[in-house]
Parts: sequence; C-alpha cells; structure tokens
Amino acid sequence: MQFETSKMIYAQESVAQAIAAKLEQVRGKKFAVYKVTTGFQVCPVTVCKAYVPPAKPLPVQKPSFESEEVTGDVMVFTFKLQKESPKFISVYKPDGSLMHLGKSTLIGWDISINEGESTPTVKVKMTNKVAKKRGLI
Repeated sequence: MQFETSKMIYAQESVAQAIAAKLEQVRGKKFAVYKVTTGFQVCPVTVCKAYVPPAKPLPVQKPSFESEEVTGDVMVFTFKLQKESPKFISVYKPDGSLMHLGKSTLIGWDISINEGESTPTVKVKMTNKVAKKRGLI
C-alpha cells in the first residue's frame, strides 16, 4: 500500500521545487518536479551513461590436438594422461585444462610412457560424433 507522502506529491509547485533542491543537496542526486493530476511530484532522476562500447568478440582458436583420421568415422587423439579410473580417463588438453572422457564413449585407448618423459600419454580412439560433442573437432 502506498500513501501520497511516499510519492512526494505536493499541492504548490514552489514547495515541490524547494524539497527537490534540498534533496539534491542532502543526497547528491538529481531530482525533478513533474506536474501530475493531484499536484506536483518530486522524482529522482536516474542518469545513465551516454555510451557503452560494444563487447569485443574473442578470437576463435582451433585446438591444436594431435589427431589422425583412421577411417571416415573414427579419429585418434593423443593427450597427456592425468589419471585413469574404472569408468573415466582424465586427460590434459593442450591448453592445460582437464577433460574427462567416459570409457563407454570411446572405441579404444592406449596408454604409453615415452622415454625421458614423466607424464604418460594416451591415444584415444573415438567416433567423429563423440569428438564433435567433446569439442575436439
């Protein structure tokens, strides 16, 4: 429920102007006086920025995955292995982020450790459909 006092409506324009001036001094905001059917209303004025520059789109980067196409529908990707669990293989993408691959979605995988490296690598074989869903192609 709103009362007329909460709307700040006054019968005389001079009273409304004086209250608007006092509110501007006290609150530091701009107030305006508008004529309404029952008198003069004091309203706060919201000042918006004149211009907001448009957002700049990020450059599109293709992932630099080491991949090879075995057949028309099967791809093989090579990743650094983080860990292997009974249902998932956790791998590091080239940008360093972690990705979890469900073993049920893979055709096959081969884990190997190259000489001179402490981190094992994994070759993952999956269909093109799964690769697109995971954002690999």
